Amino acid sequence: MWVYPPGTERQIVSLGRWRQRTKDLGVLRVLLWLEGFPVPTSAARSALVAALHTAEDTFRKHITPSPAPAAAPGSAVGQEPIASLAAELASKRGPDALPRPIRQSAADRVRSVELLLRTFGLGEVPTASDSEAFEIERLLGVAPGRRQKVDGAGPWLTGSPHDLLSAGPTLALPVLAQTMETASDSELEEARPFARSLFHLRPLAARLIGATHGNDNHAGFGGIAHLDEEPELGPLMVAMTVGMRRTAPEMADSLAAIHDSLQSAPDAMAAIKALLDMPQGVVDQNLAGQPVSVRHRFDRAVEAALEGRIHAGPCGNSSTT
Repeated sequence: MWVYPPGTERQIVSLGRWRQRTKDLGVLRVLLWLEGFPVPTSAARSALVAALHTAEDTFRKHITPSPAPAAAPGSAVGQEPIASLAAELASKRGPDALPRPIRQSAADRVRSVELLLRTFGLGEVPTASDSEAFEIERLLGVAPGRRQKVDGAGPWLTGSPHDLLSAGPTLALPVLAQTMETASDSELEEARPFARSLFHLRPLAARLIGATHGNDNHAGFGGIAHLDEEPELGPLMVAMTVGMRRTAPEMADSLAAIHDSLQSAPDAMAAIKALLDMPQGVVDQNLAGQPVSVRHRFDRAVEAALEGRIHAGPCGNSSTT
């Protein structure tokens, strides 16, 4: 087969993989651009703006109250639309339901969903008690990040639980749509490697941590282990990256640190998979004298590799970046 220019075959493979998950041409364009394929940045920006406005319009439709008949005398007043949507999402079951990584009461779960909808759907900075802010961490599954460690490093979640709720003016859907409308080509190009790390490498690292520690939500990373399987989140990661780098220096610094720390994830995945081809005698020799904890982590890593739980996500290894 003859293809032109070089690299076209990898782009076709990546496109085919993503088309199994979405037929939205704009989202597909953003995903290919994010992976480093020769998609014009101006075209990617137009697709980003359209994708964010679509997400915003969809959200607005869900919280726009429908005309209702007059309530009968003495009947209870209906819920506010956003509270009603929160209750619906919180109680939903099945494959499209919100994850339940940590047990919560029904009331706490509904309130946590509502606070997130207000923060990132409307751009509000809602008032929440300390207990409500901590319940959001439980909803997202990140609460173990306050006590569990990875490779001897201290817990990564150390700030105030209210910090997430203060991000609305920077990372809410309406704000991100406006951010993309004014983003320059150079701004997008500078943000691309950071956004790619958030969308591709961060879930890979979470899967590696879960596999080697025998706990899918070790240190609270389970919630991000499959984000790269949701194509609509690709445009969102790009917009969030631009927003953080533009208006929130402290977030931008954290983003840069995360990006740097994630660059070794593909090599770690390759090393674990290489263990499967290593002669048992060599494996035993390398493990001789190692602590029992190291042997346990080795066994868990091999088991995860055999079961296919350590993988590079839908894009595979087709990225040119």
